Order: sequence, then structure tokens, then C-alpha cells
Amino acid sequence: MSVAVTAPSALALELTAACRGKRLLVLDYDGTLAYLAVDWSSVRRDLSVAAKEVGFESDFRPLFGEIARFRDVCGADQLSLLFRVLARREVIGVDGQRPRQEVIQAVRHAMDETGVDTVVFSVNLHRTIETGLSRMGIPFVSGIVGCDDVLHWKPDPEGLTRLLAAAHIDASEAVFVGDSDRDQGAAEAAGVDFFRV
Repeated sequence: MSVAVTAPSALALELTAACRGKRLLVLDYDGTLAYLAVDWSSVRRDLSVAAKEVGFESDFRPLFGEIARFRDVCGADQLSLLFRVLARREVIGVDGQRPRQEVIQAVRHAMDETGVDTVVFSVNLHRTIETGLSRMGIPFVSGIVGCDDVLHWKPDPEGLTRLLAAAHIDASEAVFVGDSDRDQGAAEAAGVDFFRV
């Protein structure tokens, strides 16, 4: 009995080519590996209510721009107040997430062909990323930087440069796969090649 072998997709071949000569493949999470089922209007409303408890008024548009302003006005020690709100909403989002199988298969192919190490850099919470990856059966990620691991968020490259430092590699040895201008901005700021999906 023979087993049918599926040819790699065009995306898999393109990503594999982008990974040649690289040591680190950095992946965004929401929008790249999966679509989280998060009601962002409700998130903003809940964040507004929570922030009022410490005298901060905002509609949280843009979301991380206003979270950054909250950090600057109220102090980094108050961020946990907002992250608790995000955690409640992201748990629901993970429950209903829709994996982007074509991207996941492309990543697997690129890893198999090039031996590149794989990590995640996202504005989702660290635990959300861990849970979501586990539910999708993705065991190949060796490191994660979420929004609660840094003080500056995309397009700031803080999380990306942290992953590069942990891997002891140069920016030229990494490629960042994402789906947004914010992802691309972080890659450019860190001097890392960007691959959009």
C-alpha cells in the first residue's frame, strides 16, 4: 500500500526559501498562526472600565498605543490591571481560535528543510500563546515573548531583540513572519527580514 505524498504549497516553498541561511524563525501568533475569536470592542470597553479605577480615561483606540499611554501615566506596575482584563477575553478567544493550517504547514516544511529554530513574538499574553499553541498541537516553538513579557509593544522591537539575544544570534540570522504593518515595523526596527502571510 502506497502513501500519497503531498507536494509543498507555494507558501511553504516561499517561506523555506526565506529561511535558508537563517537560524531563527520568529512567528507572530494572532492573525498569523491562528485567528483568535476575540471581541475587541468588548476588550476596549472592559479596559476602559478597569482603567477608570485608577483615574485613567481612554477608549483604548489604538489598543496598544493607549496601553502604552496608560503605562506612562499610571506606571508599569499598574499594567497587571489591564492584563487581567485581556486574559479574561483571550481565554475566550483561544477557545474559538481558527488555526491557519496553510501557515502552520509552511512553518513545519521550512523547519524540516532548513533546521531553523522557531519562536513566537506576539502582542497576545504569554499564557494565551502557550495555551493556543498547545491546543493546535504545535510543539515546535522553543521560546515565547508576549505582551506581558515586555514594556514596549510592536512596532517597538523590544520583544524581538529579546528573542535574538536569548538565541545568541544576529538580526541578519532571523526572519519574522507576521500579518500586519505593526509586525513589519518591529522587524524593520530590529533589522530582521520580514515575511508577510
